[in-house]
Amino acid sequence: MNLEEGAGLCLDVSQIPETLHDLIPLVERWGFEAQSAQDDFVIAMKLQHPEQVADFNARVDDARDAIMSWQNSLRELRQHKSEMDEKFWSHPYWSFLEVLNIRELTEPEDSPVDEAARQRSALEIRRIRFSTAVEAASSAFRDKEYRQFVDLLEPFEDMLTDVQSKKLEFARSRLS
Repeated sequence: MNLEEGAGLCLDVSQIPETLHDLIPLVERWGFEAQSAQDDFVIAMKLQHPEQVADFNARVDDARDAIMSWQNSLRELRQHKSEMDEKFWSHPYWSFLEVLNIRELTEPEDSPVDEAARQRSALEIRRIRFSTAVEAASSAFRDKEYRQFVDLLEPFEDMLTDVQSKKLEFARSRLS
């Protein structure tokens, strides 16, 4: 893969707002159509040219609002599925949108943005685990399996409702 050429796209400049013309060479280089080629390119760029990745990130961040405004102005993107044809999918907007997606992949792992995303993900996983634990704990409480009830809910004590907390207190008292 030639990292200097990248995707080698050739976008129709006449369909792109002037406010985004400066970004066209970047999109033509980074906007792969095939996911596997894009992933390989991003990995190689992060390893071999981190300074170019940082420049890519900064330029895409600066253009994000303009890209989203462009999307809102494109009536042809508001078609029904039955009206979507090859011309619809070959619109340059999709390459710009893909660059926004690539931008998320190129966020440095030690950045505040990446850390915030990891925290949101961990919180969502914890909420799912809590929900599963509550279901199992309810069954254990009904069956008077208080040790199991306590073991299931203790890791989530900070998330319990008042009723669940009182049940946990009750179950602990039965273990003594």
